[in-house]
Amino acid sequence: AARDEFGDLKREIEKATVKAMGTGSFSEALLSVNASIKSNILERALRIFISSLKSGGKIGIILHDIARDISENRALQKELETNTKTYTMFILFIVVFGTPFLLTVSLNFLAQITALQANTGSVGFGMGFLMGNVQVSTEFMFMLSIIMLIVTSFSASSLIGVIKKGRVKYGIKYFPFIAILCI
Repeated sequence: AARDEFGDLKREIEKATVKAMGTGSFSEALLSVNASIKSNILERALRIFISSLKSGGKIGIILHDIARDISENRALQKELETNTKTYTMFILFIVVFGTPFLLTVSLNFLAQITALQANTGSVGFGMGFLMGNVQVSTEFMFMLSIIMLIVTSFSASSLIGVIKKGRVKYGIKYFPFIAILCI
């Protein structure tokens, strides 16, 4: 940490070293580094380092293990961020493209069946599942589709907020954008 590339950390370590050379204890001086930098990773590393100093552990091995642990945590953090982005993109794809496509296919199918029934009086053609009158109008299904897209957009934006930040309220800001894209 004494290299220039570490910036604030370098300065804080130098201050801690000066404190430790004076009247303060080295442990307290090291813990004061975290007071101004405020990093959970740094605090954890300093506490492990201090406890190994007090217990007489091999400092070189401890420092190497701490560095490896921090590297592994960073790799896991990057993997988590990548997975989060992947889940978000999947949700957006399904909500913005998949759901409107399926609703459009359903509306077109309903319109075709309704038109065939209007022209022929019934739709049979050997397909018993098409027998009978269609009780749902295409206008009703269209309005129902719009409502469904709005509700789905709200749910998706809420889920994105939970995935990205851990709270529903952070996803609400995406709702208007997603709803407009869906519709």
